[in-house]
Amino acid sequence: MSKLWLLTKVLMKTNLLSGMSDTNNKKNKKRALSWIGIGLLLVFVLCSLGIPVVISIDSLLEVVPMQKIILSVILPLAGITTIIFSVFSVVNVFYMSKDIEYILPLPIKPKDIMLAKFLVSLINSYYILFMFIFPCLIGVGVGIDASVLYYIYMFLVFILLPVIPSVIVTFIILVITKFTGIIKNKDLFMYVSMALILVFAFGYNYIIQNVISVDVDNIGNTLQSLESSVLPYFKALFPFYNSGVTTLINYNNLNGLFAFITFLGSNIIALLLVYYLGDNLYLKTLTITRGSKKKKDKIEDVVEVKKKGTFYWLLKKEWLTIKRSPIFMLNIVIIVFLMPFILVVSFVFAFISEGMEFNQVLELEAVSKSLSNPFIYLIIMAVAVFFTSTSIAASTSISREGSNAWVMKVIPVSYFKQINVKVFFAVVLDMLGVIIVGIFPIIMFKIPFYYVISVFIPLLIIVVLLNYFNVFLDLKRPRIKWNEEAVAVKQNLNGLVSMLMTMAVCAIFGIIAIVFYMFDIKINVMLLALVISILSGVILTVVIYRFYKKNDKLLENVD
Repeated sequence: MSKLWLLTKVLMKTNLLSGMSDTNNKKNKKRALSWIGIGLLLVFVLCSLGIPVVISIDSLLEVVPMQKIILSVILPLAGITTIIFSVFSVVNVFYMSKDIEYILPLPIKPKDIMLAKFLVSLINSYYILFMFIFPCLIGVGVGIDASVLYYIYMFLVFILLPVIPSVIVTFIILVITKFTGIIKNKDLFMYVSMALILVFAFGYNYIIQNVISVDVDNIGNTLQSLESSVLPYFKALFPFYNSGVTTLINYNNLNGLFAFITFLGSNIIALLLVYYLGDNLYLKTLTITRGSKKKKDKIEDVVEVKKKGTFYWLLKKEWLTIKRSPIFMLNIVIIVFLMPFILVVSFVFAFISEGMEFNQVLELEAVSKSLSNPFIYLIIMAVAVFFTSTSIAASTSISREGSNAWVMKVIPVSYFKQINVKVFFAVVLDMLGVIIVGIFPIIMFKIPFYYVISVFIPLLIIVVLLNYFNVFLDLKRPRIKWNEEAVAVKQNLNGLVSMLMTMAVCAIFGIIAIVFYMFDIKINVMLLALVISILSGVILTVVIYRFYKKNDKLLENVD
């Protein structure tokens, strides 16, 4: 057992905190300050996102005592989120990492290797749950004036939330890998993993909208009828969360204690299944030849470079670097489009299942009136920026070069121009994701063109600004010494910082929106868009100028 915890600790360092240690005292001090800055940024983001959620749920429970319904929905939502993000984590930790080549010869039981890798992949699930699910659970506690015992149960239940969904995902991937041999081709393996996510997301959406159809006219307005009509379906879809819900509802009596023991027991059984059954399945998949078929690189002709220009050539190189690596493709491109794609398709399914047509919704005049509200505008801006938070294209742009990063110093192209190409590529990815989400409501509600522009222009400026900051992060601390692609993206602290920075911008828009709402501030939306564009544009101009002036020193940390 001691070897298990030691191996888990090592894997956590190599997978999550790789490259954080240094013997240089001066660098350690800088790193300590960096961690303090990251911690403060994280606290700001969590408070900005969490406090409004807590206040909202608290206010709702003061009016209607519906904590049972809220808890019965929140926990399954955590399960859905875990399943979607666990696919990325399990694929990366179990198969895209090369550490297994060094671990297998060591005197460590296969069971310990399997469970250690599972625990490392499990940790990745807590990031998103901590930001969105944890505040909801706290909000319920505040709303019902719960005692300390509720928060103790809440914390323990929260820790166990992603375990069973992660076990389910792990076994599905192990079985598919073992019986198909798909790991031979990493590109195909990546696309099959993505297909699993999409099948689950759309399948769940179909069940909710069709199989679990509730006749609204027969529900009535009473809380009892709502519970009897909706909650049984959630219990049937996520039976392993029933005891967790019961624990939090009955935290102050013996029913809650017995329910928690049941919940804890089911999670322990799930971990034991991983420990005693997963290792044999996992090791058999490792005997399959790893790696993907390598294609011969196409050497660009000098004539083509002169004809199409260096910007085109550098942009194409950026794309090919990502395209040829399944890990880069998965974590940089696909993940950016995954959430928007699922949302759009879900909305379309919802309309089809309800038998609605676009022209039925287009008559809503209330939508047009709402658009003139600055509070709504700021919320739309916050949501739009949020959809760029998963992108790490810019914050890993230098690290992805790896051992070839020195080439950036010797090619006859200015450092400033190379940085601009990387920023441009990241901005295109970010904006395409936002456009995928935005195109549906624009068509559905016939949003005026001037309003679309009032959102698009300041959003574009902010996205460009954020990506310059993200590239700057990677320039200051590039992770170019790596033997596997996961180090450059999944194990790169710059990616986490960039996500927190983007979330902080979302939080700032949210805070300003709340201020506008509380003090009933009235301002023309176009004027507000102009102010935001000017302020962010001035900052962007200063940043670009600083990059231009520092051209010769931009790559000083790239060896």
